[in-house]
Amino acid sequence: MVGIITLDQLEEQKDIQASIQEMQGEIGDIYNLALLAGISPVCRNENQLPSLYAQTIKTVTSKAPDLSVNQKKSNMLVNAVREYLNNSYCSNSLSLEEVADHFRKNPAYISKVFKKETGFNFSDYITQKRMEKGKELLTDMTLKIYEIAELIGYADASNFIKVFKKHCGMSPNEYRSLFG
Repeated sequence: MVGIITLDQLEEQKDIQASIQEMQGEIGDIYNLALLAGISPVCRNENQLPSLYAQTIKTVTSKAPDLSVNQKKSNMLVNAVREYLNNSYCSNSLSLEEVADHFRKNPAYISKVFKKETGFNFSDYITQKRMEKGKELLTDMTLKIYEIAELIGYADASNFIKVFKKHCGMSPNEYRSLFG
């Protein structure tokens, strides 16, 4: 895709550079693409346009080896998201939208790169973390099931029991009886 924008003032050029960088980031995040943009010198007449276009394309394509930087960025993002989830999975308000908002990214993009890098769906990862912690807490006989549910991010104990049974093949009480 090629776009041509004409500018008269140098001040406008700085504004347009910032806008282009913002668009590159947003479009790149949504579609997981590396986008390159270039700005040529001012074109005074349409006869200059082909040579300015060719010069801009040459400059932009010379930056192509830097595209592997985007892979590093997505790895860094997923690592940061994973760390955030490891510290926040006990919150019953945790959601994909909340995490995306925290990282100022599109929820669909977070979901896509998280799945690609970890092999887990976003919600499955959270559920796995909660179930691991739930098993650990069930060995403490002083804690009630509803307290454990609240501690690991379930506002409703019946939902915790249902999810636990689905993932562990037994109810929390059956699991707990293995230790008592």
